Amino acid sequence: MSCGAAESADGARLKRSDTLYRIVVMRTAVRRLAALAAPLLACAPEVTFTKDIAPILQAKCQSCHRPGQIAPMSLLTYQEARPYAHAIRMSVAIGNMPPFYAAGPPGYFKDDIRLTEKEKQLLADWANADAPEGDPALLPAPIAWDDSEWPLGEPDLVLHFPRHSPRPNYKDQYVTLVSDQALAEDTWVRALHLKTQSKQVIHHSTLFLWDPATEMPEGGMSLEHINPKENPLFTWFPGFLADPLPPGQAILLPKGWRVAGRTHFAPTRTRVSEEMALGIYHADGPIDSVQKNIAVFIGDLRIPPGKSDYTRTERMEFPEDAQLSHFRVHMHLRGKSAKFILNYPDGSKREIFDLLRYRFAWQRYYYLAEPLTVPKGTVAEFVGVWDNSAANPQNPDPTMWCFTGRRTIDEMFGATIFYTPLAKLAIPLRIEKGRRVDGSGPMGQERGSSQLL
Repeated sequence: MSCGAAESADGARLKRSDTLYRIVVMRTAVRRLAALAAPLLACAPEVTFTKDIAPILQAKCQSCHRPGQIAPMSLLTYQEARPYAHAIRMSVAIGNMPPFYAAGPPGYFKDDIRLTEKEKQLLADWANADAPEGDPALLPAPIAWDDSEWPLGEPDLVLHFPRHSPRPNYKDQYVTLVSDQALAEDTWVRALHLKTQSKQVIHHSTLFLWDPATEMPEGGMSLEHINPKENPLFTWFPGFLADPLPPGQAILLPKGWRVAGRTHFAPTRTRVSEEMALGIYHADGPIDSVQKNIAVFIGDLRIPPGKSDYTRTERMEFPEDAQLSHFRVHMHLRGKSAKFILNYPDGSKREIFDLLRYRFAWQRYYYLAEPLTVPKGTVAEFVGVWDNSAANPQNPDPTMWCFTGRRTIDEMFGATIFYTPLAKLAIPLRIEKGRRVDGSGPMGQERGSSQLL
């Protein structure tokens, strides 16, 4: 062997020795660190259902996850929640749950059920530790949920709709259902509540006033397309409870008019029978303001196949000084996200609503914790984004063009900002048990001058 070869072999041995030495040193260091950390880990408090998880479920989950509600399983007790520990961890990790998808700092929205980072970690740690129960003495008292038929209390008047049983198949069905009776007199109301039986099948129902001049469909039911935009009241969807109007506000249901619901029954494999009922709650006291909205609807969507960020923008100007209260967006399966941006008269801008993720199965109204005042002339910019690519798991067919339409597999964009004008009525209305006191308020109050939502 030459000297050069010997030196090369010696060098290789030295490198191997150095590598082995480094491995030994690292292993020793790891063992020492583990020994030092062991007492700390032993002292770390165990994450348990009774102490840590139950309070989170009560505050953020049980409004839906309890018997009789829209969620597929109840999470009221340890016995009910434990089998779903890993499913909960995964749903939280990928952002599916809780179903509140708007961005904003803590305290920006009312009824904000988003989880904090600490709460997310507790749920993950609990699942990873095989979901221990913990000390039963630490379990918080259960919430006394109001699961009555009428969560706002017994209504002053109930309107019933025709019974409908959609055929089990894989097709959407839109049905207009008209109430069984007309209003016997002008009725001012502070709240409406729609009671349904088929929470798993009804995707939504848009309630509106039915003009007595319009011919009644046979049996109070029509499969024909009827536009509910002329005299809208509100849109109901599973898990939704309409807040009563604030003091000083009411809406008018005119004498002789009925209430109709343009109801979207989603595809179902089982036969269901639905008989909706509308609870009406009378206003009582002085009325000095109304609730209004500005809204846009895009009727010419043309989304190319495979397009992951098809974006459209519409604008609408506030005709008066206003206090904003809540927002709503409606899209279909390819809906991805939405934003509302205010362009003030002085040239400044403010993003007031950022729906990071749109989910067709979970639509809601987003209420501000505090009203936002905007001056007359402010222009609201409504931005919608759609994902027609294969990366969208809800997409029924990423190879097809998608257009505006009523079917679930078509697309829509409806966006609404609800507000109350800053200007009060010059002469307040006086309402007693839903009836206007003669001579009070300005004459010529129009139907729908105040919308519930």
